[in-house]
Amino acid sequence: MNMQKIQKPYAGKIIAVAIKKGGTGKSVFSMNIAPEVEPDVFYDTDDTPAVSTFNQFRPEDKQWNVIRLTDKIMMSSGSTIQQFASDLIDAREQGKTVLVDCGGFDSALTRTAVALADIIISPVNDDPSDILGLQEFSTVLNEISAEMGIKKVAHVVLNKVHPTRTNFKAIDTHLERFDNLIRVDTAIPRDNIIPEKFGEGLGIVEHITTRHGRAGNAMRSLYLDMRKILDEMQ
Repeated sequence: MNMQKIQKPYAGKIIAVAIKKGGTGKSVFSMNIAPEVEPDVFYDTDDTPAVSTFNQFRPEDKQWNVIRLTDKIMMSSGSTIQQFASDLIDAREQGKTVLVDCGGFDSALTRTAVALADIIISPVNDDPSDILGLQEFSTVLNEISAEMGIKKVAHVVLNKVHPTRTNFKAIDTHLERFDNLIRVDTAIPRDNIIPEKFGEGLGIVEHITTRHGRAGNAMRSLYLDMRKILDEMQ
């Protein structure tokens, strides 16, 4: 058995956090799954440089290898989408783990990350505008699937839900209309400690005082869901 896969289960994998909608908490979510994923490369492609900024507040020896990349940055540096795709493929072939925090809009950067991703995770709030964004993202996934010749599926995570809510039948019924959107079992509760820790550059599980709280337990449950997704890929 490959020891690297045991020690780093996401080695050689590209994980994209994406949905065609802003304000769903993608950057906060990305920072919170980073301790599980342990990315060798962490792309921040959102117009708002939240990951890049708050990563600098982490202890120097714990900072993620964040690469800031936007359309504007590519234009000024002379870089191209083709180079981004090549970098992602090279990282995968070298057994590296790549995490991409995608912007909340349809762009060549997001489409490239989604097209090459092994795992696509879409955090979404349970409100009409977010659900609409999820529907539009399903269309984007279908278009990418047609171009790639490979079915692309996003794993939906209900985010910022009321802490006491356990019944998600309505949204599950809605998601049944889409064969490329699959909701994971865990829902992440709304908790002020999550953005508070994000402002310190930390995921909720990275501090002893929050790791075993309500939000920390939910996040660790999500990690188990992510491991199941990995197992199903084998």
